[in-house]
Amino acid sequence: MMITWRPNPEADVVGYRVYRVDPSGRERKLGAVPAHEPLQFVDPAPEAMAYRVIAVDVAGRVSGRAEVRLPHAPSRETSLPASAPSHRVGGGKVQR
Repeated sequence: MMITWRPNPEADVVGYRVYRVDPSGRERKLGAVPAHEPLQFVDPAPEAMAYRVIAVDVAGRVSGRAEVRLPHAPSRETSLPASAPSHRVGGGKVQR
């Protein structure tokens, strides 16, 4: 799951901390992203989650948490029905 966010407008922000929030409300820190890098984080969890991102300034002070809820996480596996007609290529032409 890729999480992205907009930058905090404060000039002294040096980075962001990313947390996963489980259904009971417990937070687990997943990582940190420096402010000069792309504002994104990839969580390998396959299920839908809630996340919190906080900005950290040069003095170590943190912003309020921005909460992100993902209503549906895409499945890692995709099944496609084999219902399309078959075709073959022969002599540079597609033949049915």
